[in-house]
Amino acid sequence: MDINIVDFHSHILPRIDDGSHSVEESIKMLEMEAAAGIKTMAATPHFYPDSDTPSRFLARRAEAFEKLQEKLTDALPKILLGAEIAYFEGMRNCEELKHLAISETRLVLIEMPMKNWTERMLSEVLFSAENLGLTPLIAHIDRYNLGHEELKLVKDFVNQGGMVQANASAFLHFATCAKTIKMIKNGIVHLLGSDCHNIISRPPNLKEAIEKIIGKTGNAPLKIIEEAQNFVFSKMN
Repeated sequence: MDINIVDFHSHILPRIDDGSHSVEESIKMLEMEAAAGIKTMAATPHFYPDSDTPSRFLARRAEAFEKLQEKLTDALPKILLGAEIAYFEGMRNCEELKHLAISETRLVLIEMPMKNWTERMLSEVLFSAENLGLTPLIAHIDRYNLGHEELKLVKDFVNQGGMVQANASAFLHFATCAKTIKMIKNGIVHLLGSDCHNIISRPPNLKEAIEKIIGKTGNAPLKIIEEAQNFVFSKMN
């Protein structure tokens, strides 16, 4: 099966967050992605603004990537460097966000709080990104237990230019599979990610998710994802 899906969310850089613990583990994760047919993935280590600064984070990310780069081969997926940015008050005034965007895109991956989203919060995310010529991408929408009003806020967020990412694991569980596929069809979910952290408990699993999507509904949702990917990369041209 020819897979043209990009993994937009992963924790494969070694020893920078709660993801890969070593270069060796990172390489194994990349080999698993390659074996699944994934050709491009974003490395998005956690960025917590309450305990870090963008400059310190970027230095640590560069060091982690340099160690990994020594072991990379052409057979492994291409790595785009980014960050998973924890939402924080005052994002609209943080010009350094542009340095945390996923490379070769204008996407900034935002991890929202687990509950109590408000219109003001999502407006802050939109404004901060748009002010810098960026596109905000909400991380792992499937992990949040969103109520009716919060889902309305997400739809408004998308209508105003925001994008949404779902984790592969959402398609591998009965309770979330149908709902997440429906979100793709309804234009709420645009991009996918494995959110992989290791090779055992949270391994790369995009291939399994893609197979589940095809088995449930055919190729139509994947075509929607591919179109969103094309849009993301075309904005850099």
